[in-house]
Amino acid sequence: MKLQRKQSVIVKNAIEQWQSEGVITEAEAVKLGLSYEVMTFNWKRLAKYSFWLAIIFVIISIGFMFADEVIMDFLSSAFDSLLSLFALSIAKSIFFAVLAVCFLYFGTRSKRKQPHKIFTNEAILFLGVVSIAVSIAFLGEAINIDIALIAEAISTDFAFIAEAINADNVHFYILLILLASIVYCILGLLLHSNLIWIFGLLFLGVWITAETGYLSGWGIYYLEMNYPFRFIWFGIILIGLALFLYHQPRLSQFYSPTVTVGLLYLFIALWIMSIIGNGDIEEWKVLKEYKWAIIFAVASIIAIYIGLRWDENRFLNFGITFLFVNLYTRFFEYFWVPFHKVLFFALLAATFWYIGSHALFNRLTKSPKMLLEQ
Repeated sequence: MKLQRKQSVIVKNAIEQWQSEGVITEAEAVKLGLSYEVMTFNWKRLAKYSFWLAIIFVIISIGFMFADEVIMDFLSSAFDSLLSLFALSIAKSIFFAVLAVCFLYFGTRSKRKQPHKIFTNEAILFLGVVSIAVSIAFLGEAINIDIALIAEAISTDFAFIAEAINADNVHFYILLILLASIVYCILGLLLHSNLIWIFGLLFLGVWITAETGYLSGWGIYYLEMNYPFRFIWFGIILIGLALFLYHQPRLSQFYSPTVTVGLLYLFIALWIMSIIGNGDIEEWKVLKEYKWAIIFAVASIIAIYIGLRWDENRFLNFGITFLFVNLYTRFFEYFWVPFHKVLFFALLAATFWYIGSHALFNRLTKSPKMLLEQ
């Protein structure tokens, strides 16, 4: 068994303690000591970052290729007829759709046959996700430009199609974002991919932002709620959806990403609401929103309780993290002006020093057995 250096120290201390307490014999301690080896380098982390960098550089490379006039002139002379076809946005949309299908097929196939290649599989699926987004973007351009031009070219009687498309251009692209979200969610469910499912939830959040902004005339309020207030409800709905998925055997794998995204939306929205309330930053300068700070704290405490009661680390971690975020936000909010800056930052340093020392003390005083159980 290969262990990282920190893990090997914990295992070594545990074996020594078990031997001193008589739980195992000396021979068994030697045998356990020979059953693992220390990894001198974290190859798994290197592989993870390498694949992400490879994806980023592939995208950048393609972008520079289309921006380079020399390369495009060469391709134009070599594949003149083919590139003329790709002048139509619908052809580009179809090309990237086919590319997305290929990436998703090979990524899913590799995931099924070689599940140990986690980062390779996720990298291939991510390229498929990007291709879907590009395909939908070109589809929107095709509908917005190509179809309108074709309709006008066929007959002036069809000119109303172009007028209808151009009249509500903004909302048209907002609907494309919804389409992308639906496609990602369906593909995530069909391919059992948490990565694609997460993109579906993120695009759904973008669509809610754009759609409610459009319906409100790009004002602050929609149904008397500002943007963060809307995402409080969206976060609660996602958490409810996660609980539903948890009790569905075939869909339970999507519980973890759904509840994480839901908690992220909920607590970030509550944090912003605790600062500006159901208004904007100008209102905050006049009126401090005490009630939202209290609601934010209560939500964090409830999350901590759920985490401790049902051994749910996600709720526990979010609750503790954002409870401290709330406390330090209030600290900056109420003491920044009256306190001298030397005293202000000295108090911050003291509190973080105490938290760090207390955490280190708890870690050092735990037995190796307890550390192993974690």
